Amino acid sequence: MLSHRWLTNGVLLFVVLVLVLLVLYTRHHATQANVLQQALTPIKPESVQEIRIQRADSDSEDIRLSRTDTGDWQLVSPLTLPARPFRVDGLLQILNRSSYIRLEDDIPDLAALRLNPPIVRLWFDSFSIGVGDIAPLNNEQRYALIGQTVYLLDNNFAQLLGRSAADFVSLFPLEQLPNLTALELPEFSLSKADIEADWQLQAPPSPEWAKQYETDATALSRFAQTWQRLQALNVSLMQADDIYQDKEKIQLHVENEIEPLVLYIVSVDAELILAAPMRGVRYHFSAAQGEDLLHLPSLTVANIQ
Repeated sequence: MLSHRWLTNGVLLFVVLVLVLLVLYTRHHATQANVLQQALTPIKPESVQEIRIQRADSDSEDIRLSRTDTGDWQLVSPLTLPARPFRVDGLLQILNRSSYIRLEDDIPDLAALRLNPPIVRLWFDSFSIGVGDIAPLNNEQRYALIGQTVYLLDNNFAQLLGRSAADFVSLFPLEQLPNLTALELPEFSLSKADIEADWQLQAPPSPEWAKQYETDATALSRFAQTWQRLQALNVSLMQADDIYQDKEKIQLHVENEIEPLVLYIVSVDAELILAAPMRGVRYHFSAAQGEDLLHLPSLTVANIQ
């Protein structure tokens, strides 16, 4: 019994010693740990014109983003849509990180760190950063490869890289706040003769229907502005087997545009989902947003009386 206890204690002591040695080894191969220092790269974010995200474990196209002449960012592959600014800014901030660990001396086994090939390769114009595995002793850090040097960076890459191209699509279906000229919803429509005119309601000629909602000029204008400033909570990709032809649809007519933006109502229960087949994405809204988007403001009890 005594020898068995000594054996158990010896194994535990050995494990502790191995862990201590691993920690000392990592510290020995680091210049600084989480200490402010010079920027990770010499690249200035404002100089970058193109970003490419290449995933080793994906058969889908690389995600490509491009800076437009106005300085805004556009998703150009696999979708062609305005990009989500804060997501792009997050990628650009990687270039100027000042908190990192640089591993020195012997070049580690890159394949073991999943850096050869990297899990994800980020391209900023022609400059690349390889993103590898999570550090075994600290899951808040991840290996990265720049040139021939391995770094440990804060592990927020899942949030930065998203799950698909849809995570880089703008949350605003109507980008740049264009002027709406007409709205066609399943139960009613709004239109106006010109930009300065008041909105006019086309709805079922039913007294009971009219008693439910505020239909004065102020209420109609507020409702139109809700659509004008439309912002989704999330965007997802449409699936190959999604069929929307039989769904109720919404048509948004925009000034100087021949064709309206057509959105199909996929769900109204836990959340409102509006699909835009011509864009290849679905916009997600909360149930409360859905109520505001699909119905005019309800009359209060006081107003009815």
